[in-house]
Amino acid sequence: MSTEQNSEQKAEQVNQRFTYKDYLTWPKTQPGEILKGVAYARSPAPSVQYLEVLGNLYLAFGNYLRNKQGRVFPFPFEVRLPENPEQKDEDIQTVVQPDLTVVCNEERLDEKGCKGAPDLIIEVLAENTLHRDLYIKLRLYEKAGVPEYWVVHPKDKTALVFILEGDTYNAPSLYRAEDEITVGVFPDLKISLKEIFR
Repeated sequence: MSTEQNSEQKAEQVNQRFTYKDYLTWPKTQPGEILKGVAYARSPAPSVQYLEVLGNLYLAFGNYLRNKQGRVFPFPFEVRLPENPEQKDEDIQTVVQPDLTVVCNEERLDEKGCKGAPDLIIEVLAENTLHRDLYIKLRLYEKAGVPEYWVVHPKDKTALVFILEGDTYNAPSLYRAEDEITVGVFPDLKISLKEIFR
């Protein structure tokens, strides 16, 4: 059995607990994530609508952040969420590849991606990721201290925005295609969903 086939089988064994050390052995042609030690495959062929929405979000944040402090990264971009600041990379059990990641604290960036909570994460829903994005990742991002989390639904043309207050996310704000979102981490930035969903 080839190493690639062996890695694929490992990634599918949900009962086994994985770490970033395991993650690094998986084929890059099949990106996946580890959520609290459980491996998940990413959808290999997102829809055109998904890609358009993601591209429009990236342009909106990228244009705003030009010549400002902060950087925006589209998928694929690795975010390692350690359980504590001293945890070694190889032992980290949550490694995600959000659809869009905004990092203002550049000390968290390294050649691998981001270690620690980014300032803003956006997930664009695909058919097979609704439960993962709205339940599993929501709790992981909350626990990791991600200040702002958006879940954008291309088909319904809506966005749910969660803002961290203390240790927990507040009740989400629901935005529709005709609305503007004032970005919590950048109060002078307003995102027009009409432009995102155009």
